[in-house]
Amino acid sequence: MDRDGIGAPQSARHVREGLVRYHSFVAVKTIEWRDDTVRMIDQRLLPARETIRTYKDYRGVGEAIRTMVIRGAPAIGVAAAMGVALGIRGYAGARAQARFDIVAKALKATRPTAVNLAWAVDRMGRVLEQSLSSMRRSCSAACARKRSRFIRKTSR
Repeated sequence: MDRDGIGAPQSARHVREGLVRYHSFVAVKTIEWRDDTVRMIDQRLLPARETIRTYKDYRGVGEAIRTMVIRGAPAIGVAAAMGVALGIRGYAGARAQARFDIVAKALKATRPTAVNLAWAVDRMGRVLEQSLSSMRRSCSAACARKRSRFIRKTSR
C-alpha cells in the first residue's frame, strides 16, 4: 500500500475490464461503447450522484462534450472519436467521407480549443481515409480480375 492508502489492483483482468477495486471502492468506466451507443458518467453530478448517460447519435455526444457531462482532455478526445463512429455508422464510400465532414465540424465546434478533441476527430478522419483507400484498391483489383476473366472467356 502506498502513502495515500490505495492498494494495488486485484488483478490484470480487473484493470482490463475497468473493475479495479481499491478497498471498498470500485473504479468505473468514465466512458464506454456499448451496443452501438456511447455511455458516460455525468461528471457534473459527481460526487453526490453517479448517473450514466447514454447517447445514440453524434449530436448527443457533442452536447455532452459542450455541457461538460464528460471532462478531462483524454476523456473528451475519446468521446469525440466515439461521436464520429456514431455519426458515420451506416455510411460507406464517398457518402461516409461527406458525412464525416459534417460530423467532424459539429464535434469540433463543441469545444473549439480542446486539443485532444480536435486530434481525435482528425485521427478518425485519417482512419476513414485509409479504410476508403484500401477499399478502392480492393475494388480496383477485383474489377481487374473480373475484366481479365471476361476477356479470356469472350476471346475463346
